[in-house]
Amino acid sequence: MQRRYRRVAAHFEGPCASEAVPKTWLEVECAGAELRFVDDTFDAEYCRGELAKLGRLVALEERAMSLKEIFIAVTRQRGGKGASL
Repeated sequence: MQRRYRRVAAHFEGPCASEAVPKTWLEVECAGAELRFVDDTFDAEYCRGELAKLGRLVALEERAMSLKEIFIAVTRQRGGKGASL
């Protein structure tokens, strides 16, 4: 599970757009030129391809998440109604 889930920060040349992000991206936040999210099926090549559809990507940072962070992200996505990992 920890191999799949990643916390991602994408930096764009201009303002980010978060309207058409994949369903596997959780906790999506857009602030200025930075798009932050959690990807529950992370694949670097696929991620870069999807981000390229949103604008000119300048930098991409990703990091593994702890089991606690994964649990919190999944629980929030499900509206706080519990999570089955």
